[in-house]
Amino acid sequence: MCLKAVSLFFVFFSSVKFTSACNGYNLKVDYIKPCTADSVVIPKNMDFAFDSKCNLVLSGCVEMTKTLKTSKATYELTKSPMPTMTGDVDLCSLFGNKKKLFVTKQVFEAYGLPKSCPVPAKKYCVNGKQLISIDSYKNKLGMALGSVVTKLNVDHEDAGKTCVDIKMTVSKKK
Repeated sequence: MCLKAVSLFFVFFSSVKFTSACNGYNLKVDYIKPCTADSVVIPKNMDFAFDSKCNLVLSGCVEMTKTLKTSKATYELTKSPMPTMTGDVDLCSLFGNKKKLFVTKQVFEAYGLPKSCPVPAKKYCVNGKQLISIDSYKNKLGMALGSVVTKLNVDHEDAGKTCVDIKMTVSKKK
């Protein structure tokens, strides 16, 4: 479940950034890029960093090019040597389950995204001062050491599709 949350969380972050502060772990987002030129959801100058208290500091924007009435996502997460994880999640009903993907919900809230669909077509931004605690995950970050590759496909039915490829690298300061 931790890796599911992490993978969905990184869908909306799109810069190459090296950070070091959370329990000695470093994170480098190698890329986050659309799989298709006509993705409905487009990250804009999005960035994140860990602070010394294991908070995630967010900045940037995400643009919805069309109003989203549905957002049914499938994902594939690859982290060697573990088996590939696959699954699906209805992003429109995410807030209906209090325990499911808690950090992802906090990221959506930080960007000002509605808690249910429809999601109006517009740019949603965060000011960089939003803190999301990942303290409860800091002792599990070792599971993510190495490269983590995620592919996310989201079907918005009448509005189109979103596809994102993500690669990040987690390392431990020695």
